[in-house]
Amino acid sequence: MLSSDGATKGVNFPRISTWALFALQLFTGGLFAALWLAERKDRFNEGLEKEIVHTKDLVLLALFMGFPMLFEGAYAADPSPTAEGLAGICALAAAVWMIVLSFRLTDRLRELGELEFGNPELGAGPFVTNKLWAFLFQFLYLNYKINELQQFRQLARAGDEA
Repeated sequence: MLSSDGATKGVNFPRISTWALFALQLFTGGLFAALWLAERKDRFNEGLEKEIVHTKDLVLLALFMGFPMLFEGAYAADPSPTAEGLAGICALAAAVWMIVLSFRLTDRLRELGELEFGNPELGAGPFVTNKLWAFLFQFLYLNYKINELQQFRQLARAGDEA
């Protein structure tokens, strides 16, 4: 949905419990994070002239996360230092790429919150994001903030109806 100035307002994301996301990431070795982002990519980009999440971002994330599993599986019986080194480099690249994407998406969520609820630094709105939490918890934090944003919307609608 677009506001009168063309900015995205009221973007609806699929809701998933943050604990469920944590369990799914744990059971899939973190690969569910790429699926989670792929499912929400278009909604993050909604109403923007320049996309903040591209398909190539998802492909890179999946490759960086998948290659360590490939190397570890292929060389499990006879681990070679080269394969272990490549797996380590890919795992590090995946972690760094997730942090970069988390920072981009945290900024986008903050923008969405400001569009709907005002700037919290000016005392005009309740929705605040934190880069430290985004760094530490990445997509888990983003999911938590998405759920919080939707909860604020529900409270605002209930207040408008009353």
